[in-house]
Amino acid sequence: KLNLILSFPCISSAVEYCQALFDYKSVSEDELDLKKGDIVAVVNKETEDEGWWEGELNGRCGYFPDNFVMVLPPKDALPSGNTTLLPTRIGSMKVSAKTEA
Repeated sequence: KLNLILSFPCISSAVEYCQALFDYKSVSEDELDLKKGDIVAVVNKETEDEGWWEGELNGRCGYFPDNFVMVLPPKDALPSGNTTLLPTRIGSMKVSAKTEA
C-alpha cells in the first residue's frame, strides 16, 4: 500500500459501488474508516494486497477490506452514502389502492 495516495485526489472512474456491512476502523493512514451502511465507490479491485479494494468515501480515497462490504447492483447505488431515499413508486401505489376501494 502506498501512502502517496493521500496526497492526490482520488481519480474516481468508479462504475461500481458497495455498501459497508460492518464498521471498520482503519489501522493505517491509507485505509478508509467504514461505518455500517456507508456507500463506497469502488476504484480498484486489483490491489497489491489480496482481500483489499481501493475506494472513495466522502471525498477520501483509500483501501478497505473487501469482506466488509457487499457490491451493489447499479440501480441500488446511491451517491454520498445516502441510504434514506424512498422508492419513487410509493405514491402511485397509494393512488391505485384508493381507486380499487
